[in-house]
Amino acid sequence: MLGTATEAIDPGVLGWREAGLGDPLTDLAVPLGELLEMGVLGGPHTDVLRGAAYSLLDGYVEGRRRQLSGTEQRALASYVARSVLDHAQLRLWTSGTGVALPKVLGTVERELALLLCLGPAA
Repeated sequence: MLGTATEAIDPGVLGWREAGLGDPLTDLAVPLGELLEMGVLGGPHTDVLRGAAYSLLDGYVEGRRRQLSGTEQRALASYVARSVLDHAQLRLWTSGTGVALPKVLGTVERELALLLCLGPAA
C-alpha cells in the first residue's frame, strides 16, 4: 500500500535540522558537556580534552558558517549545564557520594564561560 501511495512522489531525505525537528544546540551540548567534565577529571589529559571541546565548538560554528549569537551562547551554556547536572545527579544517586561534585561543577562552569566567551563565571 505504501509503495502505491508514493509512486508519483520522488522521495528525498531531510536532516532533522532541515525538517525543523530538534535543536542542534542540545545535540552539541551533550558531547561538549562530557568533554568539559572529563577535562576536570582528566588529570594529565586536561589540556587535550579542553582542546577537543574548543575544536568541537569551532567545527560546529564553521559548519553553520556563522558565529553563535549571544542568545545561542546562553542557551548552549544552559544546555551544557543541564547535561553536566544530570550526570552529577546520576553519579550521586549511584555512588551515594558527592565529594567531587563542587570541584567538577565549579570548574565546568568556569571553563564553559571561557569557551563561550561569556566572561568569568561568578
